[in-house]
Amino acid sequence: MAAATRVLSSELSKLARAPIPGFLVEPSCDDLFVWNVGIFGPPNTLYEGAYLRAKLTFPKTYPMDPPTLIFTHELWHPNVFADGKVCISILHPPGDDAMSGEMACERWSPAQNVETILMSTISMLNDPNINSPANVSASVMFRDQREQYEAKVQAQCEETKKLAERLGIEVPTTIEQYTACNKTEEPPQEPITYESSDDEKYIVQCDSDCDDDAFSDSSDDEAAENK
Repeated sequence: MAAATRVLSSELSKLARAPIPGFLVEPSCDDLFVWNVGIFGPPNTLYEGAYLRAKLTFPKTYPMDPPTLIFTHELWHPNVFADGKVCISILHPPGDDAMSGEMACERWSPAQNVETILMSTISMLNDPNINSPANVSASVMFRDQREQYEAKVQAQCEETKKLAERLGIEVPTTIEQYTACNKTEEPPQEPITYESSDDEKYIVQCDSDCDDDAFSDSSDDEAAENK
């Protein structure tokens, strides 16, 4: 766990100095092993203007084992399970897998990091793998009813745009805005201090205030309570 803590702290510090264009990334306010992720839909794609939200949950054995990435809202996509879990090779455990046919070089390795995960997710959104789907129905629709598929995805994206507006989040809609977003000359905010299960304290320097509410909405909580 100590090794994972050091790696995650280092990755957060790096992201604070050089944010990844197109993403909002923050650790949870009370758990370094859970990160909130906001994904801006890239311009000139089906997801343009969308504000997609997800959570990255890291195992205590990170970076030897991969985290899980789960969208916190409905997303119709061949490589996203019904519960929002993203299914891409880079997030599969290390080593060859005879069942899927994936080679070790396609799967997780300690050389991967948060940036490579997020960039792979954007690639997945724009170029689904329908040969090994997590959502078979979405895969079939993508293959055989492309217009219907795109209409369904665009309807979901419109809902995310409404959420971004309610939260006061400005989503980039041009290539220039997209590649420039998250860049700032302002000094970093106060560091966040966490306590591990063994009472060890560790400090993480972030580039913004810790605010889990920026990645959620009251209507989400109400929907969860009504399930």
